[in-house]
Amino acid sequence: MKYILLTLSLIAMSSFRDDFITEFDEKVSDAYEEYRLLGDEYSGVNYAIKVYYGVFNDKVYYAICFYNETPKDYQLRIELNNKLYRLETNSRNDVQVVALSLKSGDVFSLVVYDKNNIRQSLGTDDFKNIKVFSPEEFSNLSDLQQGQGNGIKTAKLLPLRSAVIPPLGIIAIVAAVIIIACVLVILIYYKKRKGMFSESERKKNVFNFKEFILSVEKSLQEKENELEEYFPAEAESLTEDEDSGEATTGTYAENYVPHYSWARDEDVRSDFNIKKHLQELGFITDYRIIDSEEKNKIMLELMRLKEQKTITQDDYLYEVSELWKKSE
Repeated sequence: MKYILLTLSLIAMSSFRDDFITEFDEKVSDAYEEYRLLGDEYSGVNYAIKVYYGVFNDKVYYAICFYNETPKDYQLRIELNNKLYRLETNSRNDVQVVALSLKSGDVFSLVVYDKNNIRQSLGTDDFKNIKVFSPEEFSNLSDLQQGQGNGIKTAKLLPLRSAVIPPLGIIAIVAAVIIIACVLVILIYYKKRKGMFSESERKKNVFNFKEFILSVEKSLQEKENELEEYFPAEAESLTEDEDSGEATTGTYAENYVPHYSWARDEDVRSDFNIKKHLQELGFITDYRIIDSEEKNKIMLELMRLKEQKTITQDDYLYEVSELWKKSE
């Protein structure tokens, strides 16, 4: 049974080769006005080679066929002026070039390499040092075959490919280009101090604790100035000494103990756990380790709690002082 399967497999492979070469023969006959087989067809175990040369519109072209028995095992190269070139191939690395355009008088050879890039011995000299004929030289040859002369599609020698970049490599290159472009844009903005690097932009919507404290101090100073205007320092007043019961004379400024409507003898605090609330919102409550941006967000939340009367003014002021207290 094994021998039968092997035999059928060989027959099928031989049929594919024959069909490929027959198709090539038909293309050559259809294209050229006159053509001729170069040497003999090479039909080896691993690959087959067949070469024609023919004339169309008073110019000589070369038709080259190369077939792999096993797809991609071997590859055909053209050696010209001590350089290697390739021809257009299909997905199997097979070649069907009907009209290769070369300069008259050039000398080229067909070379075969395996997939390990090792040069193979063809076992024939028919495809070595092939001279490119002129139309006059070609017309003097015997055994010329007549073709239909319907026209050709010329092919040229192609440079050897460099290493093929896989799709992931292409994606990586595109990503690297995008990253480099972004870095360049950031550097330009940094150099020109634009966008987020602008000093004025950075100061927008940022809570300035120093200005806040200064405004509070200014407000207190204004209150004291109002009191001094209301109770002049030179005005005298009578006060009673608590120990002796005798009246004493002094100025209002000396004897007056101010009591403001907003002043309290004791702090008014709520039972609301501010730090627990902030932690539930995802804030870090170890204020020593957070940056100004995070502190500004906490300030906004504290203001919201104060406006909603969830916390008292004293709760708010205490937490603000803790928030902006410098680390020791």
